[in-house]
Amino acid sequence: MTKLRVCATWISVLLGAVSAFCWWRSAVTRVPHFAGADTSGAYADGSFAADGADLVRTIRLQSKWNRWAAIAASGAAIAAAVAQTVSAIDPN
Repeated sequence: MTKLRVCATWISVLLGAVSAFCWWRSAVTRVPHFAGADTSGAYADGSFAADGADLVRTIRLQSKWNRWAAIAASGAAIAAAVAQTVSAIDPN
């Protein structure tokens, strides 16, 4: 049981780190707008830009990173719960 607890704890730590990386990546992600670095506003093709970033494509990419971060965070929470349950069942 000790091996299971230690393994679950390390899995929780690893998935927590993966989650943190994914959320950091989401926060710093920008997809450049085709019109250039200093663009802002709406364009005839239906795209929107802010500070040179294509808003729709940036939001889509951030959503992808947020999804992976949430999956990793939920895995970390499950692994932590398993580690705590094993500790409660077998305190050695």
